[in-house]
Amino acid sequence: MASHLLIVEDDELVQALLAAYLQNDGFKVSLACTGKEMFGILNGEAVDLVLLDLGLPDEDGLTLARQI
Repeated sequence: MASHLLIVEDDELVQALLAAYLQNDGFKVSLACTGKEMFGILNGEAVDLVLLDLGLPDEDGLTLARQI
């Protein structure tokens, strides 16, 4: 079973490039643009690794990392 990665990034180009690269390497990838979306995914399914942008529109990435 593929590892599940969550990319939390508000820049759509960066998000798409990371997702394509990681999916190409066999990872299952979920995407979120905000902290709220991130917690929605984390509450709904198991995630092995979160790639978290520090500068998000709704919350500071370091604060979100502490909450995780």
